[in-house]
Amino acid sequence: MTPSDKELRRLELFPTPPWATRTLFESVLPRVFSALGVTRIGSCWEPAAGLGHMAETIKEYCANVLMSDVADYPLEDGSRMSDHGLQLIDFGCEPSASEPAPERAEWVITNPPFRQTEAFLQRALKVASKGVALMQKQTWLTGGERYAQVYRETPPDLVAQFVERVPMCLGGYDPRGSTATDYAWFIWLQREGLEEAGRDWAERRENAPKGWLQLLLIPPGRRDAYLRQRDLELAERRRLPGWHPDPKVRKLRRRIHAERDARMMGEKS
Repeated sequence: MTPSDKELRRLELFPTPPWATRTLFESVLPRVFSALGVTRIGSCWEPAAGLGHMAETIKEYCANVLMSDVADYPLEDGSRMSDHGLQLIDFGCEPSASEPAPERAEWVITNPPFRQTEAFLQRALKVASKGVALMQKQTWLTGGERYAQVYRETPPDLVAQFVERVPMCLGGYDPRGSTATDYAWFIWLQREGLEEAGRDWAERRENAPKGWLQLLLIPPGRRDAYLRQRDLELAERRRLPGWHPDPKVRKLRRRIHAERDARMMGEKS
């Protein structure tokens, strides 16, 4: 059964456009590891994989990608994400004894649920040996409790802010989508990552005054530069049954699901 929009919003299934993930490896991390050009990594865990749009793009730059999520989503072709390598792991909680124990990854790279970002970060910092990269709304910079939990104790080494908007759509990837929301890559370097990046980055962290962040503005034009034909094919393959990029069709789908949920509630009562 296709999840309702209410369930999708609870799970925060907003697939990341592949070009935004490509930007991390092509434009952002090269500024950190300046001598390496386009950044390639040995292993990565994508723990909020959803329909796999970010994980499939990471595979272009990484030899070993673990893809996991708290839910196993159905796809329009009749398969499920678990058929494509997704493992069921609740990354926002401490690991249980029954949970698969993946090997330690060099990087954790993901677009986590907004409400669980702090929990994802804390676990990612325990898992990753080189670095953590979280794609998140610009508003994640604000909030007194978040300042105390994150920016005062474990501030990111780099915030890479997209100048152009990164459209995300509930339930699928729409290459033609638009948005008014701003996004950024938040990046933490671990010990091995700092060694690879060089002395300058270690000194910046050590000498930065409280509350100071290293900011990189990602110039416009990344969407045009990094959009690939295979992204359009992925948009067709990795979507929920009945999902459609047209907002009018999505509105009709929401109404149908709302009516279905109402009937189910009536039957239970």
